Amino acid sequence: MDFNFHRPEGFTGKGDRYLHNISRELKRYLLRAYQDLDNSTLVLPMKKTEILSSVCVELAEDLHNDIGIWRSYEQYNKVLFDNTLPVTLESADNDDSGVLISATRIHHFLWVFYAVINPDMILCPDSIDLHHLTIGIADFLQDKFIGLPKDSGVKKYLVQNDKYGWDVKKKLVWLGKHSYMFRHCFRNYVNDNNRKDDITTTDDFLCQENTEWSGLGVIDILAATLDITASQCSELRSWYERHAACYRIVKVENDIVSALNIINKNPYTIRTGSYSSLFTLHECIFGSLVPWNGEWYWSGEQRNCGNLSEEHMQEIRNDFILKTSNIIYRYCDDLAQKARECTMQHYEDFVQFHNGKDLILYTDGLSMAANEEKRYRFLFESRLKEKVSDFVKEHGLKGSKPGMSFPPNVLNCNNGVALFSNKEEGTEFFINFNWVKDGLCRKGINLTEDEEDAIRQLIFSNAISPEFVHRLVNEYGHESIGTSFLLHDKDDKSCLYYLLRRYKGHFYRKRYPCLAFASESSQETGTDAH
Repeated sequence: MDFNFHRPEGFTGKGDRYLHNISRELKRYLLRAYQDLDNSTLVLPMKKTEILSSVCVELAEDLHNDIGIWRSYEQYNKVLFDNTLPVTLESADNDDSGVLISATRIHHFLWVFYAVINPDMILCPDSIDLHHLTIGIADFLQDKFIGLPKDSGVKKYLVQNDKYGWDVKKKLVWLGKHSYMFRHCFRNYVNDNNRKDDITTTDDFLCQENTEWSGLGVIDILAATLDITASQCSELRSWYERHAACYRIVKVENDIVSALNIINKNPYTIRTGSYSSLFTLHECIFGSLVPWNGEWYWSGEQRNCGNLSEEHMQEIRNDFILKTSNIIYRYCDDLAQKARECTMQHYEDFVQFHNGKDLILYTDGLSMAANEEKRYRFLFESRLKEKVSDFVKEHGLKGSKPGMSFPPNVLNCNNGVALFSNKEEGTEFFINFNWVKDGLCRKGINLTEDEEDAIRQLIFSNAISPEFVHRLVNEYGHESIGTSFLLHDKDDKSCLYYLLRRYKGHFYRKRYPCLAFASESSQETGTDAH
């Protein structure tokens, strides 16, 4: 890939013309440095070596010109962990003071970035080979940048006016798809989810995804990088809560469109600029909106649904309530509150059924499924029978009580299943739990490969909440988690918090219940989505 492909189009600085050659020289240095490593873990093939050399040079450009991307990352880390470079830096006050392109920064960057380009890699931050590469790359970059003019096209681009939402969105797209920090995270997101590199995928990644960089998203880093007010920063960081809905156009002006969200029936003032002519009165548009400076802007792709009848809009409204509850709760406070109350009731029912316990262990998946069926039957008979019966009659459904189903891999598991009731998230379960339990009980000593892998999967899983992990830590101890991530000589408790933020960052944003209500007329009969 051409080095200039990822540069902001139309913006150049006096130092830009040197960067490509520095990257090529760093690649040649890395190929030589590989020969001095003790093992091949950090030896990359040619293509990935080119990637590594490019991003290291772009990091150095950022630090040299104070562009602000890395500075923003360190600022968040200081707030979250009281350490600008968590795990790799023992003290937040010992960061090669006065040196911009410092070894401590290169060390931390390499430790995280190797896991980005090799997602299956678990790299010890104290690796001798990592230390060797760190010193060599830091010395190389310090020497190359010491005489470079402090003038960057990237910085010129990012300091452009942020008056309108589309100005910010353009920078968000560049940061997420082209910056050294996120472009490879984006590529992993596309590949891991088998998605097309299109507008919808890009918007999902930019607005809602959390990354290996301490669990931060693109919106978080951009918000701290731009020279904007605290209120604007908060607004930008809220874009993960995009208001996805079907909107009926009620007014079209020069550069403003007024629309009614047909789900919550609230009005939105949408700034569209020169695209207002594309919208027609009374048409329904499916899309997502994000706020900026007191107005709303389209985010991602929009789909024209035409002029819908009231009956059709009611069908869409009911379908949204049933299938996309975690989205509508963002702008339907009344439904969100009822769902929270229902989730808490589910928790209390779970604990009551299990004699005061919120964590239940089963020998296999079939035992768990059978007991869950028994629990739901008890709940149905004791509390919901009349309400569900009325709902079944009203909608002509076949069953007389709610059914349950579990994936085959759960039912076929013979290596232990853990079931946890979370007051805020609902019911969570983890299969092959025997390996997790046995591994945690070893207190970080002599873990088997299966035990380490199971513990890592517990941390990696997007469906397992930090609360679940903390519950297990309280029961069995935390030492083996650090060991499983090769953090042998670190403070395990602080490392645990770092790992949870890094791999479960979405749980630290505003959360909504995982419950879907059957209809507006039966909002008390929710179904747990976990």
